[in-house]
Amino acid sequence: MSTFTPGSDPGSRLPHHWLPDGSSLYDHLGRGFTLLVPAPVASDLPAISGAITPEIAGKAPGLLGPGARPGVAELAGRAGRLGIPLTVTALPPDYPWPAEFLLVRPDQHIAWRAADPAGLDLETAAGLRPVRAGV
Repeated sequence: MSTFTPGSDPGSRLPHHWLPDGSSLYDHLGRGFTLLVPAPVASDLPAISGAITPEIAGKAPGLLGPGARPGVAELAGRAGRLGIPLTVTALPPDYPWPAEFLLVRPDQHIAWRAADPAGLDLETAAGLRPVRAGV
């Protein structure tokens, strides 16, 4: 391969990005799955940013700010009920794909990409539901 073009396609490694504080975006990924959310959405989710515990997941829908997307809290709640570790982290505003919701696997590869978190299939991404060809 003579050139590499980073992208946000599922299966690709999450493109690296340096943050203003000098840390790497990778430093902010959780130990399990991480949902990277657009910065404007993340600012409305201060109560569920970071690691999602079962206790927080059960309360998350009531903690959303007025402009938040309920799909983030629903996904966090589903992860908690399924026992899937999930961290919610804001994408940097200057990230090349700042408006996408990216579900990142523990190995730093993108498992799912969506314009709305309600479109993220956590069960399939975590291997809890088999993928059937042609469906």
